[in-house]
Amino acid sequence: FTVLPDLLFLFDGDGVILEYRARTDADLYIPPEVFLGRAFREVLPAEVAGLFHYAMQLAKETGDYCRFEYELPMPDGRQMRFECRLNCLPDGERYIAIVRDITKTFRVMQELAESEQRFRSLLENAPFPVIIARARDGVLLYGNTQAKRRFGFSGNEGVGMEAAQFYQNIEDRPRFLTTLWQQGCVQDWEIPMLDLQGKMYWALMSGSLVEYGGESAVMVSINDIRRRKQAEQELEQERRRLRERVKEQHCLHSVFAITEDDATP
Repeated sequence: FTVLPDLLFLFDGDGVILEYRARTDADLYIPPEVFLGRAFREVLPAEVAGLFHYAMQLAKETGDYCRFEYELPMPDGRQMRFECRLNCLPDGERYIAIVRDITKTFRVMQELAESEQRFRSLLENAPFPVIIARARDGVLLYGNTQAKRRFGFSGNEGVGMEAAQFYQNIEDRPRFLTTLWQQGCVQDWEIPMLDLQGKMYWALMSGSLVEYGGESAVMVSINDIRRRKQAEQELEQERRRLRERVKEQHCLHSVFAITEDDATP
């Protein structure tokens, strides 16, 4: 038992701790001379003792082990988290609890959850549409508020749809993905896209490879550039009109030049 990282406790039906095994007594909440021969409700905080009492009842009723987690303030000031697996022994009178220190794992998972929450908050509040699609089949996994507004989704309506149906030119998607896989990211691609109603609009797309829900995914930001495209078209039309006027001026200049030549004696 001295090589095992877990703590083992044996106690009777009243919760009196009969035996224990530990790699070192430094791993214990309190010294063994304080808890041996005493009920856990006498040596543990009331909330934690209540968890043990409930687990004992549940293990005896179901015949299966009961798992729960709890935290304890250690003598050195650390706040530690433990996982306990408690089971009733075949004699029905005694119980065994295997306790493992999961403080580091819990803190890492907590930090990861907080990081994911910050990431999701950034995505959700981005001023432009952002979608995340599964890499292997293009199924939409997430769309932020602006994406739902842009594509016409409500709630989670878009989740599960295929990204391919939002490309006006179906060949644009494999071309976009090929560049993405080769370069690791795509910056500012101008692509004609479709909304949920099939209406075309011009989009400026950028993408990167991410992991989402434990799977490889593609995160794409989409900026609607219809106004810019319209301004470019209007500017091009104005240039054409200007070129036509210049041609007219040249023609008129030529006509006047010929007329003056004919009028010369």
